[in-house]
Amino acid sequence: MLTVRRRTVVVNLIGGTTVVGDRRLSWPWQVKLTGARMHPGPGHPEQQQMDGAVLIPWDRIEWIQVVS
Repeated sequence: MLTVRRRTVVVNLIGGTTVVGDRRLSWPWQVKLTGARMHPGPGHPEQQQMDGAVLIPWDRIEWIQVVS
Protein backbone atom coordinates (compact mmCIF):
# COMPACT_ATOMS: atom_id res chain seq x y z
CA MET A 1 0.00 0.00 0.00
CA LEU A 2 1.64 3.22 -1.19
CA THR A 3 -0.21 6.41 -0.24
CA VAL A 4 0.77 9.69 -1.87
CA ARG A 5 -2.22 11.95 -1.21
CA ARG A 6 -1.98 14.26 1.81
CA ARG A 7 -4.64 13.72 4.50
CA THR A 8 -5.01 14.98 8.06
CA VAL A 9 -5.07 11.98 10.40
CA VAL A 10 -5.31 11.17 14.09
CA VAL A 11 -2.95 8.34 15.08
CA ASN A 12 -3.44 6.66 18.46
CA LEU A 13 -0.33 4.78 19.60
CA ILE A 14 -0.32 1.67 21.79
CA GLY A 15 1.06 3.59 24.81
CA GLY A 16 -1.88 6.06 24.83
CA THR A 17 -0.14 8.93 23.02
CA THR A 18 -2.05 10.61 20.19
CA VAL A 19 -0.37 12.23 17.17
CA VAL A 20 -2.30 14.54 14.81
CA GLY A 21 -0.73 15.55 11.50
CA ASP A 22 -0.76 15.43 7.71
CA ARG A 23 -0.16 11.94 6.37
CA ARG A 24 2.44 11.90 3.63
CA LEU A 25 4.09 9.14 1.61
CA SER A 26 3.37 6.02 3.68
CA TRP A 27 4.70 2.51 3.17
CA PRO A 28 3.41 -0.84 4.43
CA TRP A 29 5.84 -0.74 7.39
CA GLN A 30 5.53 2.93 8.49
CA VAL A 31 3.36 6.06 8.44
CA LYS A 32 4.98 9.43 7.70
CA LEU A 33 3.41 12.59 9.18
CA THR A 34 4.35 16.25 8.70
CA GLY A 35 3.15 19.23 10.71
CA ALA A 36 2.43 16.83 13.56
CA ARG A 37 1.33 17.65 17.11
CA MET A 38 1.77 15.11 19.89
CA HIS A 39 -0.78 14.82 22.69
CA PRO A 40 0.78 12.74 25.50
CA GLY A 41 -1.35 10.31 27.48
CA PRO A 42 -3.33 11.01 30.66
CA GLY A 43 -1.62 13.25 33.20
CA HIS A 44 0.19 15.31 30.53
CA PRO A 45 -2.23 18.02 29.35
CA GLU A 46 0.22 19.97 27.15
CA GLN A 47 0.61 19.23 23.45
CA GLN A 48 3.95 19.44 21.65
CA GLN A 49 4.59 20.57 18.08
CA MET A 50 6.92 18.16 16.22
CA ASP A 51 9.58 19.49 13.82
CA GLY A 52 10.15 17.86 10.44
CA ALA A 53 8.68 14.49 9.52
CA VAL A 54 7.53 11.89 12.04
CA LEU A 55 7.93 8.22 11.08
CA ILE A 56 5.69 5.82 13.02
CA PRO A 57 6.08 2.04 12.58
CA TRP A 58 2.79 0.19 11.97
CA ASP A 59 3.39 -2.16 14.92
CA ARG A 60 3.20 0.84 17.36
CA ILE A 61 -0.19 2.06 16.02
CA GLU A 62 -3.42 1.09 17.72
CA TRP A 63 -5.69 2.88 15.22
CA ILE A 64 -5.74 5.67 12.61
CA GLN A 65 -8.64 8.00 11.84
CA VAL A 66 -8.70 10.15 8.68
CA VAL A 67 -10.10 13.58 9.56
CA SER A 68 -9.93 15.30 6.16
